[in-house]
Amino acid sequence: MLPLASSDVFAGLIVLFVLCVPLGLLLVRGTEWFLGRSIHFSCPERILVAFYAAGSLLFLVASIPLGLYGLDTVVALLALGVVGFAALSIRERGAGLAAGVRFLGSRPGVALALGSLALLIVELWGALVPLPNGVDGTVYALFVNVLIRDHGVAWTLAPYATSGIIYPQGAPVWMSVPVLLYGWPIVSAPVVLPPLFLSFTPAAAYALGSRVASLTRLSPSTSGLLFAAFFGLLASWPRLYVAGSYDFIFGLPMFLVALGLIASYVALPAHRWRLALAMGALLGALCALSLAVGTALILLLAGYEVWSIARAVHSPGRLARFFVAVGVAVGFVSRSVIGVIMWFGYPGHVVTSTGNSPYAPIVSGNTFTGWQSQLDPFVPWKPKISPIAPLYVEIEALLVAGLVLSALLLGLPSSRAGRWLSRDLVTWVLAGAAVMLLETAALLGFGTLNTSVSGIQSISNVWETSFLLFIFYALAAFLPILAAAESLRHGRLAEQRTDESATRSSRWSLPRTAGPSKTRRWTTLAATAIIALPLLSGAVCTVAYVPGYLHASIVAEANTTGDDLAALVWAGSHLPPCSEVLVAPGSAAQFLPEYAVVHLVFPVFPSPTNLSYHELYDDFVAGEYPAAARGQLLSLNITEVFVTGQTTNAYPAFQTAPFLGSDDFSVLFHEGDALIVEFAPGVAASSCGPG
Repeated sequence: MLPLASSDVFAGLIVLFVLCVPLGLLLVRGTEWFLGRSIHFSCPERILVAFYAAGSLLFLVASIPLGLYGLDTVVALLALGVVGFAALSIRERGAGLAAGVRFLGSRPGVALALGSLALLIVELWGALVPLPNGVDGTVYALFVNVLIRDHGVAWTLAPYATSGIIYPQGAPVWMSVPVLLYGWPIVSAPVVLPPLFLSFTPAAAYALGSRVASLTRLSPSTSGLLFAAFFGLLASWPRLYVAGSYDFIFGLPMFLVALGLIASYVALPAHRWRLALAMGALLGALCALSLAVGTALILLLAGYEVWSIARAVHSPGRLARFFVAVGVAVGFVSRSVIGVIMWFGYPGHVVTSTGNSPYAPIVSGNTFTGWQSQLDPFVPWKPKISPIAPLYVEIEALLVAGLVLSALLLGLPSSRAGRWLSRDLVTWVLAGAAVMLLETAALLGFGTLNTSVSGIQSISNVWETSFLLFIFYALAAFLPILAAAESLRHGRLAEQRTDESATRSSRWSLPRTAGPSKTRRWTTLAATAIIALPLLSGAVCTVAYVPGYLHASIVAEANTTGDDLAALVWAGSHLPPCSEVLVAPGSAAQFLPEYAVVHLVFPVFPSPTNLSYHELYDDFVAGEYPAAARGQLLSLNITEVFVTGQTTNAYPAFQTAPFLGSDDFSVLFHEGDALIVEFAPGVAASSCGPG
């Protein structure tokens, strides 16, 4: 029954998290043993790194070409994690476990736990739909299908399509786990998993805040809670679901954690080679999960290393350490590298050099999406500043204030702002923003080229990268709040020093005037307002607007009707395995492999360049069936055509008129906007075998 019950999903996700963390903690301790030293993680940092480490291990096992991956392997590894962590806790007399329990019982721990659970409820409230995004969701469902069918990461999408798989499979491996453990439908996996990952946002932001607290005058817990509140309530990303790009969603919270780890890593001496290997493993795991996130973090690491050298932190081994880390990271996605070398340049990205003729390049037009739409932070009512209307102006005002404050701090070394905000923190934020700005601009530049160079966007998507850029815009907007918090702390310390001084010299001091005290009171009120008002408005808007926003944005890209589902079920029972089914890109019909073992003809990612397919698509979208279309259907060996209504805003749907008005087609199924027809000439002419 689709969609799954929200209560079942909520409970299943919590259990999944609890099962994966022990295995990950065991891996983290193994890494510390390799390094010969304990890594000073905060509790949320350690737990999140452990959770992602467990998924990375499952990905590595699935990548071994021995057909090892399946339910038995997943259960065995998770059980090993539970038993191993229990044994480790007994050996350490429960020290690590006790530290975790103490943190969870502390005020920051309670706040983060409640915030994450609340965000998970909000995400599930707005996100549960029958089927996922009609573009990315269909591809990821097919990835999971092939992964489970082949008991490991496959080289091609056979028998469902002729394309090779070049994208890393970290996200499909994660999606396969609840499918294997709970028996959830494959088509539900891209729907139910993203809310779990996005619910990590408060904890991930806390990890970042506590890690960079050394660049502030705040304690790690205070800094961490401020970051958690800002990214959990006000900033758009990564707490808000985007309708698609599921691998990117999975990587978003870890992007915040990795930012903090990179900040600490760059400050260490260059001769820590084992740490370089550990950093490479972290970057590789994220590349396997999301190339956009992994690539951005590699570039950020490079930028921060260069920044350190420019600041006279001279070390001949610093860049060498960077290349060691990158080498390890590339090892995690070596299968994808091999796939690119083998067939990325071939027509249709298939394993052989011939493919299905006729192939010809498609003139896609200028794919340039506009500099302002991705880069300019000062466009009023900009969705990526915030898609929640009441927060647009507020965040933009904070961003302007943050940039002005940064300019004052960097341009006027004697400015009083230096008492309230660290120059190192400001330069860290601005340096990262500069790196992401350059990457986004470079990808936009590649997008203007109608050549194979534009295929670089298959490696790091410009839309996704611009979201990471906007995380740095959010960090810049956070600077005024952070400055206000530091000013409050500065004021409290000043009052303590004044009171202590007055106590020591009260016999000789004159009566205190009200001036300085009154100024401090106004400063305290202003600082409190700067902190409280944005966060309170963010909390109100999260409850009032986010569920509706999530539901509307997801339905716009995943508008599957009951008739579509009925057609998929019917096809699973009636279409023979020799079927060659033509479907529109982004339509609900692309989920057919999860219901029937048939061969689909559609533009899978990376898009094949079959001219016949694209000309047929243009004709059927226009509601036409010209004479040439019959020959094109024959050239593609089509036996059936599966039509659904408008599933996604990305692509128009096939019209039904061409198939109901020609003797070449006979109706097999027709309910509402869902139609399956047989192409009669193709049944006789086709070789009738899956690819």
